[in-house]
Amino acid sequence: MTPSVLVTDGDQRAALAVVRSLGRAGYRVQVCSPRSNSIAAASRFCSASYKCSDPLRDPESFLSDLERLVTSAQVDVVIPISEAALLVVLP
Repeated sequence: MTPSVLVTDGDQRAALAVVRSLGRAGYRVQVCSPRSNSIAAASRFCSASYKCSDPLRDPESFLSDLERLVTSAQVDVVIPISEAALLVVLP
C-alpha cells in the first residue's frame, strides 16, 4: 500500500515543492490550507486538498482539523511546512 502524506500550508511555494517531490517518489500526497484554492493543491501530484484553520490565528482549531484529517483521510505522515504549523504539531 502506498503511504499517504498530508502536507500543510498548501498556499506556500515550499509546500508545492514538497508535493511535487513526494508525488514523483510515488507517495499519495494530500494538501491542507486555510485557503480553498491553494497553489500546492493545483499540482498533478496532489490527490486531495482540504480547507483547514489557520495555525497562526487559531492553533487549537488547526490541530483539531489535522487530527480529523489524519483519521478520515487515512494519513500516515504529516509534513508541516510553515513554522506556525510546526509549532502546533510538534507538542
